[in-house]
This record gives sequence, C-alpha cells and structure tokens, in this order.
Amino acid sequence: MPTDELQIDSSAIPWSDTGRNLMKRDESPASPLEPLEVLRLQADCQEFRKAFDDNMKNKPIHHDHGYVLLLSWEDELDDLQVKDEVFELQRVFTDEYGFDVTWKKLDNKRPKHQLNCFLSEFMYQHDNEYTLLIIYYAGHGSYRDNSVHLHASTSQQTDAEKARNHIAWSGAEDNITPTEADVLVIFDCCEAGGLGGLKVRHSRPSFEFIAACGKKERTPRPGERSFTSGLMWALKELREDYPFSAITLVEKIKKYPLLLETQSPELLRRNEFADGLVWISPLNVVGPKPEAAVQSVKRDPRHEYIDLRFNFYRRVKTEDAKNLAKHLSPLVSSEESFGAKHITLLDISSTFSKAVAGFQSSSMASKRKSLTPTPQIMQYSHEEDSEGCPPTKRSRQDDARGPSSNQDYAEPSI
Repeated sequence: MPTDELQIDSSAIPWSDTGRNLMKRDESPASPLEPLEVLRLQADCQEFRKAFDDNMKNKPIHHDHGYVLLLSWEDELDDLQVKDEVFELQRVFTDEYGFDVTWKKLDNKRPKHQLNCFLSEFMYQHDNEYTLLIIYYAGHGSYRDNSVHLHASTSQQTDAEKARNHIAWSGAEDNITPTEADVLVIFDCCEAGGLGGLKVRHSRPSFEFIAACGKKERTPRPGERSFTSGLMWALKELREDYPFSAITLVEKIKKYPLLLETQSPELLRRNEFADGLVWISPLNVVGPKPEAAVQSVKRDPRHEYIDLRFNFYRRVKTEDAKNLAKHLSPLVSSEESFGAKHITLLDISSTFSKAVAGFQSSSMASKRKSLTPTPQIMQYSHEEDSEGCPPTKRSRQDDARGPSSNQDYAEPSI
C-alpha cells in the first residue's frame, strides 16, 4: 500500500469548491493516467482542507491602511442602474471601516485603456506594505474566451461600440500584480466565477477574488436581493467581530436572508505564490479591541516560509485534519518562541500519486516539444545569377537538398 502523506506549509494554497475555500477545479474529464487512487486523493483533499481550515487558529494580519477602488460605467451606459448601490457601498467602506474610497466610472471612448489607467494609478498611489487594497466592480459581465469580460449596456449600441466596450479582465488584471499590499477583488456581475483560480503571479502578498456567482450563473440586478446588498449586510454584521478573513466574508454573504438560493458566491485564489489569507479590519474603531485584533501581526511582504511533510503511514482521514489543526494551533496563536504565524494545508498525496503527476508532466513537456516547429535559418547567396540579379535568400534545408533549378528562393513562413 502506498504511503499517504500530508503536506503542510505556511504558503498559500488553491481553495477547493467545497466548504470555506472555493477554487474551481479543472472540470475536464480524467485522463487514463489518473487512476482511482489519484482521483480519491483529489476528492479527499477538498474535505480535508475544509476540516483543517475550520479548526486551524492562525494569527490574523494587521493593516495600517485600507484603500478601495469602486468601478462602474457612466450613467448613460449603465442600464442596470448600479449607481445607488455603489454609493451606499462607498458609505459602508468609508463610515463603517474608515477606508479611503475612490469611485471611477468607465465611458465608451477607450474603456480598455481607461481601466488600465485607473488600476495602474491606484496601485502606484497605494501599493505599500501593511496595506489592504480592495477593487470592486458592478455592471455587466460575461464569460468567454477563458476570461470574464466587463461590458456596458448592450442596448442602443452599434456592433463596433459593443466590441469596443468589452474589456477582458485577464488582461487588465496585470496592472494590479501586488508587490507590497494585500489585494481583494470583488465582482458583482454575471458569470463572475469564470475568472477561475490560481493565475500565476510572481509576488508574495495575498491576492484573492470574490465572485458574486459561478461561471454559468447570473446575478440579480441592484435591489434587496443583489449580491452587493448581501456584501454590505455581511460587512456590517462582521464589523464588531474583526479581524475576519475573505473566507469568513463569503460565508457570511451566503447567510444573507434575502440571497437567492440559486446564487453561490465564490472565493478564488488568484496568486499561486500568495502566502496567507486576506484579512479585513475596520481602521476607525475607538475603544477596546477584540482579542483577535490585539493578537494580529504585521506581515512583511518579503517574508519566508518552511515546507513540512507529515507521514501517516496509512490513509489519512478527515479526523486527522481536525486533530492536526488542534495540535498546531497553540504553536501559532500562543507560543511566541515558535515564530511561525500562519500554517496552511497544502496537499494530500502519496508516493504513487506523485509518480503519476511527474509522469504526466514529463509526457506533456515531450508532447509540446515534438509539436514545436523547427525554424528555418536563412542564408544569403553571394553569387549573382547570369542576369546579374541581386543575392537571393536560401535556407539550410535548401542547401541540404542540393542545387535546384534557376529560381529565386522565397522566404519561408515560420
């Protein structure tokens, strides 16, 4: 029987689609190289992560500053009429949490460049250590071409205007690659969950995304049943119970009494190298603070971590996750000499599943290499033909074939 192993580290992990963390897994069918043992471990890992997260007491993160960027469309392009809800959300972030809020509206001139400008300016001004950045969008959204597209009202627009007013978020997102701050992106639009999880970045702070609904779902228009109404309700409810994580915020939104049963907000991890959760705390609290807030710590964006592996020498069970979290929590929350402030479950695996994964990876690499075309390196002939024509282009493949008829060599396409 293969040795089952539990991997734990203090870096971030992709969230599962069950329980507290909601990353969408690859929905493609299993390949012949994924036997039942591998599939079992993948399914067990989702349940195991939830049990571990529910019982692990990590130290929350403290921020000195909080900045919010609200995005919507100009009134004439906003047939959803999100203005009133966005205004109320602005008041919640400003009055209830003490965050500095900026509201930008996209128009129909050059919305793609405009969005890039808004995001770049926001990061340029506020991307600092010990800072929380929140970016919120309300408007139309659709999933196509493996990305969530933001777009204005499609009514009374020409086809050219409709094409111009579609913005692929996957391209604009490059502007908010964090280097110092923690980033939380929130989308209240249809098919927001299509953004998916684990977009690779090369930065260490946390980068998470809250989607109002799944990839193939629609979200209600502004009103008491909207996602934004649930978001504002959850922020107000959690204000006295700070600090709280983005996971807790999503779970609270799901408990909003007026939220449609068909709507399922999701939390997605956008950064494979992020190392922790996004934590939220009001900055304008006067008086005694909750114990969790007192124990919160600042996180250096250049900090380091250690990977550990726990060998069970048997199949792991959900109860193991609870016991593991129970024994590790005091080390993080109470034992100052321990040093580590956050422990996150990374994976469940066995030597057999790792071998299969390694074989799959090498097979895919070999396949990509075999499909890569061999470029033809051009050479110039310095000989003129009998009519004094200029030098012609030749490839090494032509030289290998030997002399040919009297003709010019056209440059081959590569």
